[in-house]
Amino acid sequence: MSYVTDVADLFLSRCQNVSILNPMDYATIAEWEKQEIPIDIVFESLNQAFDNLPNNKELMKVDSIGYFHNEIKKNYVDWLHNLK
Repeated sequence: MSYVTDVADLFLSRCQNVSILNPMDYATIAEWEKQEIPIDIVFESLNQAFDNLPNNKELMKVDSIGYFHNEIKKNYVDWLHNLK
């Protein structure tokens, strides 16, 4: 499998109200891959974010992987700082 496909599959498996990603979502995931954000960081970030959504009402607001972009970038920056 590929980075983009694996991330898309995880997102779609966790997001109840999205059945297909839009082109911008795919571009966002491809950009994370281009920036060499480890897929483990993306997976962990997505899983934590979904697990921490306070209720189903909040989950219903999630309609794009971009909803989690800032969280993934933050976790990546934290990960980079911990490498030093």
